Amino acid sequence: MKIPAFYINLDSDASRRQRIERELERAGLKAERLAGVNGVDVPPLLERFFFENGAPASNLTPGEVGCYASHLKAMQLVLHRGLDWALILEDDARLHTRLAEIIESAIERVPAGWDFIKLCRYSRAVRPLRKLAAGRMLVRYNPV
Repeated sequence: MKIPAFYINLDSDASRRQRIERELERAGLKAERLAGVNGVDVPPLLERFFFENGAPASNLTPGEVGCYASHLKAMQLVLHRGLDWALILEDDARLHTRLAEIIESAIERVPAGWDFIKLCRYSRAVRPLRKLAAGRMLVRYNPV
């Protein structure tokens, strides 16, 4: 299975770009670099999510705005390309060497109508759904 993958990386951070590319190679994956949004320098199409009448619409820090905007930018790219799904990584991700197998296992076992799979090491508020490859679990977060 070809895994469509993107990693978010600021233009100014070459060392993090090199590190995530080594992680991807170690995990046997290829990913396309997506330039991250630097702070509040949000693309015009995303401004409505972060600003009202030119002023910040929340108490998010500039770094948080950039991070959220970068993920929205990545999701827009997935939609624009007509992909059914994609792996979106930040450039500080630590990848399991069997990540491709884990993703394939998750895609095969995810319940109908799924929208989002968050890959993470640990979370307390979860309900196990199915076992995945490499001893991992597909879980549903419990409502708060």
